[in-house]
Amino acid sequence: MQQRRAALVTGSSRGIGKAVALALAGTHDIVLNYRARGDEAEAAAELFRAAGAGVLMLQADITDPYSLIRLADAGLERFGRIDTLVTNAATGLHWPISISGWQQVQDSVQVIAGSFATLVSRLSPAMVAGGRIVAISGLDRVFAVADHGLIGAGKAAVESMVRNLAMELGPRGITANAVVPGACRTESLARALERRPGFEENLVKSIPLGRMATPEDVAGVVAFLCSPAADYVTGASILVDGGFSAGNLWTERQRISMAEQQWSDRKLGQ
Repeated sequence: MQQRRAALVTGSSRGIGKAVALALAGTHDIVLNYRARGDEAEAAAELFRAAGAGVLMLQADITDPYSLIRLADAGLERFGRIDTLVTNAATGLHWPISISGWQQVQDSVQVIAGSFATLVSRLSPAMVAGGRIVAISGLDRVFAVADHGLIGAGKAAVESMVRNLAMELGPRGITANAVVPGACRTESLARALERRPGFEENLVKSIPLGRMATPEDVAGVVAFLCSPAADYVTGASILVDGGFSAGNLWTERQRISMAEQQWSDRKLGQ
């Protein structure tokens, strides 16, 4: 019987992290990380166990490097090594760069990039060939998004590290990639949309596939990257945005007109 692998997924009690851990639970034991809401973490742990995973549930805060070190070391002690690291948890200030200073950069860019580097440096020495590192990034690392400049800068730094890790760890058979979701139906996005009535409708109109992502959409791509099928994929940033960044200046009417024209041309050619 093939030996089970072990995965550490930050922020895995809800949202994208929970969907990722559940997608991996068939082949991986799971280090379930959460910051608060222990009841949600317990419920997630039961789902992972039902899928066949052994579960180590640990509270840790990505703003505290010592907390992250304890998280990594506990996972190593329980499972011997961590084969798959998925850094999903994120934080940062929603704050204009134009009125930011040293402390705001520390609280956003340093935390996002530093938490990723801390976990990688703690876990990668014990990884063997087939090891996987996947960072969940975001479109704000390229697009200017209101009050997301610092958060986007942190994610851009992480993707730079992903590319370098592909070079550093590739000779050992370890891959490093980023997954870049677009608008995804999570609790945090729901709170943001509540503050901006009407924005969701316009947002969906800018997505060619006509809907926002679900956590499961993102998890499916992460699971692929963590599988043997992705042995030759490394240093990549993979978009999961329904086509938004392929041409978000197209209006919904333009896309419908194009589709109607293609259908009309096809009928004329019959």
